[in-house]
Amino acid sequence: MTDTLVHRCAATGVYVGKNGGSATLTRCDILENGLGAKSGIGPLADDGIGSGHSGVYLEKGSVTIRDCNVSGNR
Repeated sequence: MTDTLVHRCAATGVYVGKNGGSATLTRCDILENGLGAKSGIGPLADDGIGSGHSGVYLEKGSVTIRDCNVSGNR
């Protein structure tokens, strides 16, 4: 990804989780991800995606990050 904005995703902004998988992020803004989302369904209206995810999550593989702003994420 180049010159990309990943902003306010309920869960993880960028996820790499496959053996041999890779991503290169160049001049990207990855901001305020992982804050969760409420679905508005159910007795407490809080059964959506919980907060606490991340901006960039690497489970397997590799990620190269160049000249990016990764901030304000959970």
